[in-house]
Order: sequence, then C-alpha cells, then structure tokens
Amino acid sequence: MVTRTLVRPEEPSLAGAPRPDTPRAAELTAMFGRFIESTQKLEQAYHSLRDRAARIDQELAGANEQLRAKVAELNQLNDYLNRILESMQSGVVAVDRQGVVTRVNRAAEEMLHVPSRLAVGARYGDIVREADGSASLVVDTMRGRRPCGLLRREILLPGGGRRSIESSLTLIRDGGTVLGCLDIFRDLTEIEALEAKLRNADRLATLGQMAACVAHEVRNPLNAIEGFASLLARDFAEDDLHGRYARNFPAAVKSLERTVSGLLIFARPRQLSLESVCLREMVDDLVEITRQDLAQRRAEDVRIEVEYGHEPNLIGADGDQLRRAILNLMRNACEAMPRGGRLGVRTRIGPPRPGQAGNHVEIQVSDTGEGIPPEVGAKLFQPFVSSKAGGVGLGLAIVQKVAELHRGEVLWNSTPGEGTTFTLRIPLRQPTGDTASAQKTPNR
Repeated sequence: MVTRTLVRPEEPSLAGAPRPDTPRAAELTAMFGRFIESTQKLEQAYHSLRDRAARIDQELAGANEQLRAKVAELNQLNDYLNRILESMQSGVVAVDRQGVVTRVNRAAEEMLHVPSRLAVGARYGDIVREADGSASLVVDTMRGRRPCGLLRREILLPGGGRRSIESSLTLIRDGGTVLGCLDIFRDLTEIEALEAKLRNADRLATLGQMAACVAHEVRNPLNAIEGFASLLARDFAEDDLHGRYARNFPAAVKSLERTVSGLLIFARPRQLSLESVCLREMVDDLVEITRQDLAQRRAEDVRIEVEYGHEPNLIGADGDQLRRAILNLMRNACEAMPRGGRLGVRTRIGPPRPGQAGNHVEIQVSDTGEGIPPEVGAKLFQPFVSSKAGGVGLGLAIVQKVAELHRGEVLWNSTPGEGTTFTLRIPLRQPTGDTASAQKTPNR
C-alpha cells in the first residue's frame, strides 16, 4: 500500500516585504501611526489658523471701517477749517521755517494782489515787503529777534502801491519745536483814510467857524469900499491916471468878495435844495461869464470849446451850488493857461461806477496848461492849498463839497506839460418843481 503525502503549496509572497512579525513591519506601522497623528495635528492647526485668519479679517475690516470713518471725519474737519479760513475778513499767510509760504486765504490774495498759485511756494519776503526796507518780520519772529504780537506796518505790494496793515504774528509750534509762523493781518488803509478825513473835518469845522466870523466882518466894509470906489471913479476923466487906479478898485473888491463868499460857502453847513436845472443853459451862461472874465484880463488867446452829450434837457440838482462848482472849474482851467490854450467843456451821461447805482451826469472841464505838480496832487482838494501864486485854495474844495452834497464825486487826471481834466459826476435825478420854473435860465 502506497501512502501519498500531500504537500501544501507555498503562498506567493511580496518580494522584500517583511512579514508582519518582523521588526521592520513594526517600524512601518509605528511610522504610519505617527504620520496619521501628524496629519491630524496639521489638520487641527489648519482649522485653527483658518479661524484665526477669519478673526483677523474681521478685526481688519472693523479697523478699516474705523479708519475710513476717521479719514472722513478729518476730511470734513479740514473742509470746515478751510471754509473758516476762506471766510475770514483778515488775511492769513502761513510760512514754514525756511520762510516759504505754505498757505494763503482769499482775503490775503485780495489784499496782497497775489493769487494763491503764485504765493504758495514763494518766499514770504518776495510777496510781502516792508516799506521801510527792513528784513522780513516773520523771519525775525521765527528766529527770536522780535516778540510775537500785534504791530502796525506798511508793506509794498508786488504790483506796486502800499498798504497799511495791522499784523498779528504767531509761531506755529509742535511741542517745543517751531514749525513756522502765522501772519494774520487786516487792511488799515481805508480806516486810516477815514481817520484822517475825520481829523480834517474837525479841523475844518473849527476853521470854518472862524472863517465865517471873519468873512461876515469883512463883507460889510467891502460893500462900502466898492460903492465909494465907483463914486470916486466918476470924478476922473478916462485918461486920468488916478481915474484908472480908482476904476481898478471895483475889480479888486469883487475878487476879494468872491474869496469871502467862498469862505462862507465852505464854512457854512448847507442843505441840498433840488430843483429843475437846464444844464445846457447853465453851461452856456457860465461860458459867457468866462469869456467876459478873459476879456477883462486881456486873455483872448484862450479858446473855449463846448461839447454837449445826450443828457436830458432838465436834471434835478441844486442850481446855485452846481453853477458855482462848474464856474470854479472853468476859472481854475483859465488860470492854468497864462499863455493861452484850449478850455474844453463837455457834458455827457456816464455809467455807474463799481459799487454805485444809476447813471450819472458828467461835466468835464479840461485845459492845456502845465498840469498839476505831484506834490500838489496829493492834497488837491484840501482847503487853502493852492499851486497858484496868491491863490486862496478854496475853489476845488468847494467843488468837492458840492459834489459830496449831491452824493457825487470829483475825478481828475493830469499829464505834466499837457494839461488837466476835472470831471464832476452827480447822480442823474429827475427834475423837480413845475415846468415854468424849470425852464427859466439860472440867475446870473
């Protein structure tokens, strides 16, 4: 009996793969476990990092929102401060430590006659120069050479001219560090002009009272002198030397009478008495009077030219005062041409000037004399100031007073060696009174 032994075939095995019970398998198992553990930790770290990133995003979004709100608030505050700065009536100029302008407001632009685009970046001393030629006060203040505070000063404008200003100089500080200087100023030019006018008015009021008393006391003897001189002249023949002297008395007395009347007119407060005035008839009348004056002075070489515009036939004005003002201008023009020349008289309707309403009647009186010296032009309308030898200096002062009573003005322009033109401007008013009284010719 044959006994067969069954042999079990061996299971195929992975080449090189350790058996489970080998040390290498245990090592791989441990490594795999550590890998799984690391993967779990990384996943946990990733989730933690993602949550943290989400929280940071939320915090950044909140911070950005707060920052945007703060920027908007700062922009709003900056706009508000800019509006305040631009609304100020005082000029404001900010300067850095190097003396360079960093900011100007609208009032400073207007006062200095320099636009902001040219002022910013320029040196302060180039746009604000001291009239006395001294160094820039702003620079001196920043360098500690002068204290801060208020001061009056006169400056030269870049385009020419001067301005009187009151400045407040203040240092711009960041803690103890000086960053620059702030010049806050206001224009005193008009204020000083009004103060001077007020002082002059007080002086003239006192002088006027005295002049009125003197004129009143002088006028009565003048009338007697003129009357007796006329009687005396009749007692002498035409060719008698003493008769010629006597006949000169009335003319001299009339000249003195005009001066006295001028004193009274200037000193005595007057009210405007409006009436209907025919301007052309008045000018014709005054031109004829001027011709007679020129003939008496043997100054026939003065040529008179008259030109009328398109003004109404009748205007509302104080006839007596307007007549006196125009006659003064004509006499001044004739006296400015001792060697002869051309006296021009022109009337027209002029447009309103800036800041004024309504049209104006303009009466221009021009001459071809030597012109007005600059030193006299500065005080041309002051009483008792005259460039003529023996002149009293009341003619133009009376003209200005008549213009002011009519709420008008007197303008003048003079070119040395060529002549002078005066323009009397009064508001165009409707004629008043009845037609019959309006049509009459002003009294001679």
